[in-house]
Amino acid sequence: MALFSLFDIGKTALLVNKRAMDTVAHNVANANTPGYSRQEPVYETVPAGYIVSAVSSGRGVALAEIRRLYDAFTTSQIRMEKSNAAYWDAYESNMFKIEDIFNETQDASVGQGINDFFDQWQQVVKSPEAYADRAMLINKAEYMAERIANAFRDLDNQRASLVSSTKTLISEINKIAEEISGLNEKIGMAPGAHDLRDKRDYLVERLSEIMKVNVFEDNNGRYTILLGGYPLVDGGKYYELSYDVDGAGKLHIYSNMQSPPREITDDIQGGEIKANIDLRDKVILGVMNKLNALAINLADAVNFYHRQGYGLDGSTGKDFFYQNNSLVTWTNPTNGTVVRYNVQDLTQFSNTINREYTSIVFNGGNSWTANWTDNSTVPPTSGSIAITDTVDTASRRILEFDGKRVVIQDNGLVAGANFTIGQNKNAAINLSVAISDPNHLAVAGGDTVPVGTMNNQIRYSLNGGSTYIIGQLPVGEYTRDQLASALQTMLGAGVTVSFNQATRLYTIQNTTGSTIVFDWTSSNSTAAGLFGFHTNSYIPNGGSDISDYNVYPIPPQTPRSGDNLTARLINGLKEQNIIVGSKPMAFYQGIVDYVGVEAEASKINSEFYKITVEQLEKKRQETSGVSLDEEAINLVKYQKSFQAAAKLITVADELFATLVNMTGR
Repeated sequence: MALFSLFDIGKTALLVNKRAMDTVAHNVANANTPGYSRQEPVYETVPAGYIVSAVSSGRGVALAEIRRLYDAFTTSQIRMEKSNAAYWDAYESNMFKIEDIFNETQDASVGQGINDFFDQWQQVVKSPEAYADRAMLINKAEYMAERIANAFRDLDNQRASLVSSTKTLISEINKIAEEISGLNEKIGMAPGAHDLRDKRDYLVERLSEIMKVNVFEDNNGRYTILLGGYPLVDGGKYYELSYDVDGAGKLHIYSNMQSPPREITDDIQGGEIKANIDLRDKVILGVMNKLNALAINLADAVNFYHRQGYGLDGSTGKDFFYQNNSLVTWTNPTNGTVVRYNVQDLTQFSNTINREYTSIVFNGGNSWTANWTDNSTVPPTSGSIAITDTVDTASRRILEFDGKRVVIQDNGLVAGANFTIGQNKNAAINLSVAISDPNHLAVAGGDTVPVGTMNNQIRYSLNGGSTYIIGQLPVGEYTRDQLASALQTMLGAGVTVSFNQATRLYTIQNTTGSTIVFDWTSSNSTAAGLFGFHTNSYIPNGGSDISDYNVYPIPPQTPRSGDNLTARLINGLKEQNIIVGSKPMAFYQGIVDYVGVEAEASKINSEFYKITVEQLEKKRQETSGVSLDEEAINLVKYQKSFQAAAKLITVADELFATLVNMTGR
């Protein structure tokens, strides 16, 4: 039996080393296969049996297993960091596209358009009647509007491309989920299928790049993959994802694990899809809404002054930019006129950009009721919201709600008066110039009031006539509204002065706590003609007095040669905080700075996570990577072992032949 055992031992050595060389060959063949984990044979001895003696040896060698060299902890880290790296890589590539839209080194930039627009107003101030300068102003305004619209349109196109990218990624997720579920079934039936495990882990890593997932392995080696706590793959089952874009233009992701599908948009925490969602519905949408606010507020401020000015042909009351039914849509309440609409709080404005205020009702006093609907959602949503009403002057009311400010000219509002108002979510694209004829440019102030030393004195009393004061208005040229403000400033707290453009009457309201007396007929009151009062005024606390132009008419003045008051007022807007508390160029520069900072931050984060993944990959390669040099050494080792086993069998054969020959004689 001892001689025959040589054959058995040699046979086991041949077979085991042959399998070992197969493993080496498999490693070498897959040295460049993505996701492949090196395999190595694990040997074990074949014991001698149940009856052994002091001189017994074993019965050869057996292959215990082909071991997969796999670092589970490092692989888990790589999945997480690849998700972060993919997020920032996608974020960076898109941020630099956005940054290119706001490249201020280009002549066609938005910033250059804003500067050119105000510079041309300055030129018109210098030569208010020059036709060429007026025509150039219209051209510069159209150029600025075009630059703003193009920037907005480019951002909108980028949002559309992110939807297309997300659609492709979701299709890839569904395909991967289906493939992993199939691999789960095969691995469950054949736990030692190392190549299938490698393929599955490779797919999971790709899945992690698309979105961050959690992976758990059961006792049969099958994976359960969770997305935000909801299963994507559960053993041999998988659940597809779907998406849609709502009427407001926001992206939504759904899991079809139940009916109806469950939205999981907020549960996605990493990967390319999360970057797409953040970029599309936060970063890009935020920048677009800032451009909307820029367009709305700039048009509002310019139009407010332009309507009060006069053209070369005497025309007045014209908007410079299209506003109602373009940037904003409103109706006027009965006995009231919407004269201004602008954005005050960009945060609220951005969140409620699609709200359409279908029922704003005046309840009397300072009370309003606002009910809104949002027809962009399916089904439409609705609700109510609080409105703050501040009486600016006796004839104007300032309504504030949802970060927006509406000024209404009160021409006798009565309870029940209502109006609708809502801004265009694509306002920046619709910014356009309403003036085509240079003669219609309201450069002149027209209805302005010159105040000099001969007509600036008012004799009045703030204590019922016990003592009188002779006040003086500052010398200068005023619009009717500015004149009201000048008188109000002179009288001090508790007095409100306003001018009604429709009735052309001044109103003085008294809340000082005492009776106010205006001695308009006194020889010292040279300013009576400015305000249209012809008799002395006795205004008790809580009362008011209205001038009578029918008795003391002062008709609007016609523009004088060289009058550039309106042009000066509009040109001065470049230094006023008319865009959500900022000057026009400062507000736009804030957009540019924000985009630049985001782009640079994304670049830094992208580089950081790329380096992190590279370091982890190197660590994993130390365990799972195939070294061709090492495999060459192993091949020689197994080859020598195989040859030695073959030699052992040859020797055993020779011994057996000798033994047979000896016994045969």
